[in-house]
Amino acid sequence: MKQKMLLRLRDIAQTLDSDLSWIDASHRRDFFERLEAERDEALDIVLADPPEAEDIAVAQRVLDHLRRAPKDATLADALEGWMNQAGIA
Repeated sequence: MKQKMLLRLRDIAQTLDSDLSWIDASHRRDFFERLEAERDEALDIVLADPPEAEDIAVAQRVLDHLRRAPKDATLADALEGWMNQAGIA
């Protein structure tokens, strides 16, 4: 389950970081909010299980995404702490 959620986190991060100008401006904010809520829920699931070495590469991509937005600093700190538990990050 954790690996599946990590991959979902990566996919969400890639989507949020991409050009979403094709989404009508009146719906774009709702789209972002839904994705961010899904991202936060998936992150909670991931953080509940200890990391393994193979989790780190995917987690690093998500961490890079989170570090781009100051409002996500707390989430980034939590993920980085989780990564550090594996002794690799």
